[in-house]
Amino acid sequence: MKQGFTLIEVLLALAIFMLVITPLFELTGRLVTRAADRARAAERVLVAESFLLEQRILSRYGKKSPNSQKIAQSKATVTYQTSPLSGDLKAFKGVMKEQVVIEWLHKGKKRTERIISFIPEQVLA
Repeated sequence: MKQGFTLIEVLLALAIFMLVITPLFELTGRLVTRAADRARAAERVLVAESFLLEQRILSRYGKKSPNSQKIAQSKATVTYQTSPLSGDLKAFKGVMKEQVVIEWLHKGKKRTERIISFIPEQVLA
């Protein structure tokens, strides 16, 4: 009666195991990368919203602050702008367009996201 496995059987089992496990490791790596990208995107949105609220509060109390700010941890730039409505939206009197633009580099390409809101002029006054 034979005891144990031959070298060929062990190598064949190891090869089959590696064929199964390798794609799982690759999939796990991709999932981790995508999750990290989504976390950075969520962080950028939170930073932009925070910057928007900060600008509103400062303008409400008549304090000046820079309209642009670099965010070190996100390697991004956030810019705040207000403007009167244009085009068909001019019909809405007493409403301003408020915009926060966040720009960053992703894999060597410049990316941009915008948060646009419409608010009564007296909020900014």
